[in-house]
Amino acid sequence: TLNYAPNTVVTLTAPGSAGLNGFANWTLNGVAQPAGQVQIKLTVSAAGPSTAVAIYQTPNYTVTASATGTHGSVSPSGVVTLAAGANQTFTATPSVGYMVKQWVFDGAVAQSGGSTFQVTRITANHTLVVSFSVIIIFHPADTNKDGLMTIAEVTAYGAAWKKGTAWPNAPSPIPASYITNAIML
Repeated sequence: TLNYAPNTVVTLTAPGSAGLNGFANWTLNGVAQPAGQVQIKLTVSAAGPSTAVAIYQTPNYTVTASATGTHGSVSPSGVVTLAAGANQTFTATPSVGYMVKQWVFDGAVAQSGGSTFQVTRITANHTLVVSFSVIIIFHPADTNKDGLMTIAEVTAYGAAWKKGTAWPNAPSPIPASYITNAIML
């Protein structure tokens, strides 16, 4: 509360922001003033007190979330509106046989893999894109993981199975079905 003599002209200036909130407008004696007018002049009345209130609003921002291709989805998706300072977790759900490859936030890779991505203390509009890649499972006989099994690899694998010796790639001990599958390949 400030006290001024009657007929005194007082100039009030509101800061453009208060924390994450932006200045909206003033109210004088309960009457809204034009938006965005950060400075007002008030003539003190002899009839009684005057009240001036600076009104601030929390701005909203958006995260536009999407998944590339048809091998999974992200939730929530599309345009997600959040109040300034808010947090939001996004969840990726890959299709069968796929995994999350990466999360791209505002055009830059922000995270490799992981089924969730967290946007924290939002203070601007953003884009978020999740991509997926096929899960590649190598046969244990493919010791160098090049996607090809040579006769030498299959022979060594079969010999380890016959002798009951440990194999460096799981599963160990080797199930008979893996030998059959390796020979058929």
